Amino acid sequence: MTQDGLVTAIQAGSATLTATCEGASAMATVTVTGHKKSRALAYVGGLAVVAGLAAGAWILGPWRAKPEAPRNDAPVSVVTAPPPRPADSTAPAFSTPDETPTRPSGADRRAALAALRSDSTVRALRANARAARERAVTAGATPTDLAPGDAERRAAEQLVGSDRQVDVIAHLSAAMGLWVGAEQTARTRAQQAATATPPVQQQPPAVTPPPPTVAPAPENPRPLIEGAIQAYARALESRDVQQVRRAYVGLTPQQAQVWRDFFGMVTDMKVDLAIKQLQITGDVAEAQVEGFNQFVQGRRQQRQPVSFHATLDRTSGAWRIASIR
Repeated sequence: MTQDGLVTAIQAGSATLTATCEGASAMATVTVTGHKKSRALAYVGGLAVVAGLAAGAWILGPWRAKPEAPRNDAPVSVVTAPPPRPADSTAPAFSTPDETPTRPSGADRRAALAALRSDSTVRALRANARAARERAVTAGATPTDLAPGDAERRAAEQLVGSDRQVDVIAHLSAAMGLWVGAEQTARTRAQQAATATPPVQQQPPAVTPPPPTVAPAPENPRPLIEGAIQAYARALESRDVQQVRRAYVGLTPQQAQVWRDFFGMVTDMKVDLAIKQLQITGDVAEAQVEGFNQFVQGRRQQRQPVSFHATLDRTSGAWRIASIR
């Protein structure tokens, strides 16, 4: 086969011809018989095949222009976007964090546990105070007897939700102590009225003696003592000597100065205290307290174990720390 597309048969047989032009191709099969008279026909057939291949390459070639899409002469409206508004310097800036949030640190978990423990103490004191008032009412306490405790409870409720958990615990403890005193006063008044000598009469009527008064079950003071210890822990976390003095009434001037110097050197202080041993004798309690102090000093996180012996006194039904050694 020449460059002009002329195919010459050498002998009988079949051949497949492929024409390629700039990425387009076409194929054809040529069969040549052995009869001498058919050589001329073979030449003619070969020329026809080559012409078909050339026509196919021309039709399928990439140089054939694609039909243009109909033009749309309709006017095109252009919408101009408004200029960007200047950023408000007072609006808060929000940024999307590009890091995966990390798990809370051990200090955050301990702080959450300390806050939860404080809330549990307040709830327990509320329940105990409510029970003490109900017992006082049952014993016959008058509104005058209940008024001091009611005032302490109102003061505590006004502080709920603030950061003054120490004062909330102190007011609830005082209210409970005042209602316990009101209950005792009402029972004493009832007993005195029952045992009063009736006036002498010539023919006194038969008097049925009143049933013996059953003494109420003694109040468990442990929740109040634990509340006083937790109030002391919250006061230390506040790093305020005045709040420490409210929780620890026996604080000496030397101890106050030591705490003041220590508070000035540390930040982010967390205190966890728990009563390990408790002995109660009347209005005096001896408690062995253990726990830890965690704080930041010089950009370093530090943790120190704490162990001390606390003596607590009960005054007007409320427990206060009298001494620590």
